[in-house]
Amino acid sequence: MKQTFSLLCILAIAGCTGMPRSSGGTLLPALDGRTKATANDAKVVVDAAKRGPAIVPDVVGANLETWFDESQPHVWRSFASTGLHLTRWPGGSESDTYHWKTNSVCAAGGGYAFQQAQYDNFMRTVVRPAKLDVAITVNYGSNAACSGGGDPSEAAAWVAESKAHHYPVVAWTVGNEAFGSWEFDLHPTPHDPATYANAVTTGYYPAMKKADPNARVGVIAAGGYSSSWDQYVLAHAKHDFVELHYYPQSPGSESDAYLLGSGVSDFATALANLRAEMTAAGDAPSVPIMVGEINSVYANPGKQTVSIVNGLWTGMVVAEMMRAGVPLATWWAAYPVCSTGNNNSPSLYGWQAFGSYNLFSDGPPASQDCNSGMGAGTPYPSGRAYGLLSRFVGKGGTMLAATSKNDAVRAYADQTGGGYDVMLFNLSESATQTAHVSLQRAGKKRWHATQYTYGKAEYDLTRHKVYKGAVASALGTVGPAFDATLPPWSMSVIELR
Repeated sequence: MKQTFSLLCILAIAGCTGMPRSSGGTLLPALDGRTKATANDAKVVVDAAKRGPAIVPDVVGANLETWFDESQPHVWRSFASTGLHLTRWPGGSESDTYHWKTNSVCAAGGGYAFQQAQYDNFMRTVVRPAKLDVAITVNYGSNAACSGGGDPSEAAAWVAESKAHHYPVVAWTVGNEAFGSWEFDLHPTPHDPATYANAVTTGYYPAMKKADPNARVGVIAAGGYSSSWDQYVLAHAKHDFVELHYYPQSPGSESDAYLLGSGVSDFATALANLRAEMTAAGDAPSVPIMVGEINSVYANPGKQTVSIVNGLWTGMVVAEMMRAGVPLATWWAAYPVCSTGNNNSPSLYGWQAFGSYNLFSDGPPASQDCNSGMGAGTPYPSGRAYGLLSRFVGKGGTMLAATSKNDAVRAYADQTGGGYDVMLFNLSESATQTAHVSLQRAGKKRWHATQYTYGKAEYDLTRHKVYKGAVASALGTVGPAFDATLPPWSMSVIELR
């Protein structure tokens, strides 16, 4: 993602329509309360014997950038208080113009590097206090002299520096979106899959592995933007993982019904399509996918991005990552992308007159009408969703089979060392749903249950500049069959311990 929002739509499925569509392009009915009312009961079945992928806590993460003063104390505190485990750095498109040793960018590539954004300072002021893992995007687009393509020795030195200081870097991706014309690329043949694959295989991969044999080196996938890129790069570039970026809507065409309907299944399809491409290229099932960037619209964020709708979509797509076994993911972004004058259509639900990719407010800037007076570090709805996701993830567990018999309710579940978690989404805007949860083939018969819910009721308070978090409710002692009340447009995590 480029901070100027010039990124084209990156999808692994058909077109950036912003309309409710299935993967085959057929219009789908909306699932919210603005259309036909749904029944107010949902049968949810969790089968504790049907175990899925292990949950890796690093699936709960967010991007940070060098063009922002990330050394401010509210930055690490917001990561820690929300339970985020991973951050991606040094930024989207700026990664291909940023040089870590000098903390500088190529003038022709744009961007900016704060003085405080020095790598060691980033580790000291953000990563260490928040106890984060880190995913680094190394510079593929430019060398230190800004006179040619990226230099593998610069990347290798970065790996060596990190190893020497025992920095918690868990992934190294070569380049940001090297397939795209918007990306800064000074190679003689820019944005070319053969050039990229050769640079990775003969330069970056061996040099970075020599600096640290345990370093995990990944390549960037284009998804639906360019199948030819993926076919060539996955087959010819050495890699330990594959990174995907995903933005399903075009600016000006945002649709709440799409985002809460087929916008979730479309993302699951995108993951499945990439896995199929990887398999066809010879990757083993153990080669992981990293989702390095994800948000609801590829440019010019409007009011939907800071509404309860985006918050619910956030929770569901991260849950789909867990269901698909994705171990690394970072939301675009934690800070500091806020803008006005974009899509604030009355057809979109929400009370704000601005948009933001952020999980958190950076406080009320003097020069623009963003954040509505919110204190620095206050979560937007997507940040609230991450707080609930961190409860579900805990210290890692195993996904379980979970189904809902009501289209207005989506269900996910896991088993942890101390019991089970059930995550439920009510996609009806106006109707409260009663979920009849049946936990089958579980090891115990009784648990203490606590429900944590964030939804439309809490979000609507922001109209009056009240910023309320998730509500906790003690459900008491429950058996393998119990009921949970799901308020309209809400996300709930029920802990069974």
